[in-house]
Amino acid sequence: MGTPPSQGAPVIRLLDRLADPPPARWARSRVAVSGPALGLVLALLAGIGLLVLIVGFAVLMGANGRVSLLSTGTASSTAALLIQTVADLLLVIGGWGMSQAQAGGRRVAALGLGVAVIGALVGGGGGVVVELVILAVLYTLVAVSRIPVAAPAASGAGDEPR
Repeated sequence: MGTPPSQGAPVIRLLDRLADPPPARWARSRVAVSGPALGLVLALLAGIGLLVLIVGFAVLMGANGRVSLLSTGTASSTAALLIQTVADLLLVIGGWGMSQAQAGGRRVAALGLGVAVIGALVGGGGGVVVELVILAVLYTLVAVSRIPVAAPAASGAGDEPR
């Protein structure tokens, strides 16, 4: 059913567990979410979000011409922007990997969603609950998505003309 856990480094095993939790293995047999289609949507949305974040970072730096970057409000908003930028980069990379039917793309996308949760909590604000609910729904979709398994390449022994 699910992908077997890696025998590699502990970080890779943690990412495997994050990308393929036990409830997702159960739900994957009952819900059909196309991994490549979801990956393309994630990559496009994260790419748009990344452009917005870059513009927001430029506005924040321009508005801080008179204010120190280390003041309390500005430091937390700068940290939140940087964390969200990293999350969006991970989501673009992971979403593109999922759209190319690479199983590793799901790991990177799940990691990007986890970093986005941290960014939402650091950023605070009034829409945190809505953002966390949206991230939870996206994580659930990533966890239950189906990545098609490529058929093994032929050995080539019987492919030659006689």
